[in-house]
Amino acid sequence: MIASTDPASIIPVFRQVNIKQRVRETVESESAFNDATGSILTFAFLAAVVGGGELHLGTMGWDFVKTAFGGIAVGLVISGCLSYFSGHVRRGILREYTTLVMIVCALASYLVADLCGFSGFMATFVAGVIWGNADIFNLNMEEKHSEISIVSDNITLMMRMLIFVLLGSQVNFTTLGHYFWQSLAAVLILMFVARPLTVLICAWPDRKAKWTWQELLFMCWVRETGVIPAALSGMIVGMGVANAQIISAIAFMAIMLTIIVQASTTGWVARKLGLEVSKEAARP
Repeated sequence: MIASTDPASIIPVFRQVNIKQRVRETVESESAFNDATGSILTFAFLAAVVGGGELHLGTMGWDFVKTAFGGIAVGLVISGCLSYFSGHVRRGILREYTTLVMIVCALASYLVADLCGFSGFMATFVAGVIWGNADIFNLNMEEKHSEISIVSDNITLMMRMLIFVLLGSQVNFTTLGHYFWQSLAAVLILMFVARPLTVLICAWPDRKAKWTWQELLFMCWVRETGVIPAALSGMIVGMGVANAQIISAIAFMAIMLTIIVQASTTGWVARKLGLEVSKEAARP
């Protein structure tokens, strides 16, 4: 659950800190895909735990493939259709309602995927990818770009606030105090052992990308825990899973440490590693 990173925290940071384009896009994409994947794996484990069954690799593997690719398909279809009728030159019958259609696209993708037994998070993410890259498909939403940006930023801020308020309301400080050192150890291992190992295993063998050690170190450091772990934590508490309060305490610790320690030092780390560039070079 806490392995999920947080694009909702990373993207605002990158708006203030200008990072080399390929590093920024890699971190943002990894974070978004990681969110959807982490949520699918969490629910796969929860299904076995709540159902009282055993963990079978074959069954879990099939569930993962089904929910992930099912969510991808739903996001592609819904966002593809709505983007087409919002941005097509001649058939853009929804052009005047583009901002409203964007909200409907996100909600419909999640709802339809969830009703079909697929991953709503993956469907929503894919829908956002298609919607945000409509220009590749010769769909023009440029005239509504400013309005869409303002609405999406405000909705994102309100949803983040709501999720964190809900997470805070579920944290039992007695439990957090009792398991403080265990929670701290788990989060420190996540930050300084698990994350670096993951980056090195995944990125270092990619000889074509020719990642420098400075870029690898930066990707090791930038991995905030945030919205998705907070949301998953709330769902786990709502499902009445055993020891849910302990899980919430660890999630709370992970969010606080990674945002306070890592997010706040992203600019400093980028400058020390020589990865900060001009605004024009970061956003060509």
